[in-house]
Amino acid sequence: MDIWQEIFRHIFELLLIVTNAGVGYLVYYLKKKDAHKDNASKALALLLRREMNELYQNLKEKDEITRDEYNEFEELYNVYHFLGGNGSGTQMYNKVKEKEING
Repeated sequence: MDIWQEIFRHIFELLLIVTNAGVGYLVYYLKKKDAHKDNASKALALLLRREMNELYQNLKEKDEITRDEYNEFEELYNVYHFLGGNGSGTQMYNKVKEKEING
């Protein structure tokens, strides 16, 4: 075997190792990034639900609510729902939708 063929073979093997390591790291990094994003979304949904609950407690006793109060609750709910939140948030939203809007 020619010396240049031997050098080329070693360079090719080294490139394969480096490429595999790079791909492995990229997969690890993307999985870690997705996990962080999922946790951040869950945390934001929890904070939005808390905010919706606080606003709902102020609105539930009223017979009428203002357009601004309704819009604020709806905006909170839409983001909350987009993040995957539902259940208690949807129940509160449905009750707020039943209120008469004044102004």
